[in-house]
Amino acid sequence: MKIFKAFTVSTLLLLGSSAFSAASARVIDFDDIYVPPPPRSGRNAVQLANGYGGFNWSGTRGPQSWLIAQNGDGWWRNIPAPSGQNLVWSNGGSDLSMSDMHGEQFTLDSFLGRAYLNRPITLRGFLDGQEIMTRTVNITTQFQKFDLNMKGVDKVTWSSGFNILLDDITVSAVPEPQTYAMMLAGLGLLGFMARRRRQA
Repeated sequence: MKIFKAFTVSTLLLLGSSAFSAASARVIDFDDIYVPPPPRSGRNAVQLANGYGGFNWSGTRGPQSWLIAQNGDGWWRNIPAPSGQNLVWSNGGSDLSMSDMHGEQFTLDSFLGRAYLNRPITLRGFLDGQEIMTRTVNITTQFQKFDLNMKGVDKVTWSSGFNILLDDITVSAVPEPQTYAMMLAGLGLLGFMARRRRQA
């Protein structure tokens, strides 16, 4: 019986902790996307395909809203990516949107961004088609990190009206209720067993 109880508790805690680990933050840096070298006097970019990183990518220019450019290819006067070799360019100042391809909730934790002028941009978070939160950040001519904590959304939009550059979009999954239930059940059993030992 003691072995069974210990196994039950450890299993519940392991399942819960595994689910929390799966919900840990991950960075979408676009560096695993191949961008062909530009011609000697030109520039090059590729559109971001739906499904990349588990998201659908769109905007006011449809599938050509998110363009991936490489360091030194002529875009934005050869501004380098803040990390790695690729960055995102909002094509012609297109509004951008990213949505979970399975309709699951996620948290937009942060992103790196800059523009060619200092102006505010607005991010909107949606759940099941309803806008549930808004964040306004002041983007500048230098890359900086914007911490957002937009939790429990299935879609986020960037609205600027001018060209912006993005990189290192950090997202995390939202743990489902059963994850918390497993963790609480395991902790409850541990407390019960500890009390039984004291009484014995």
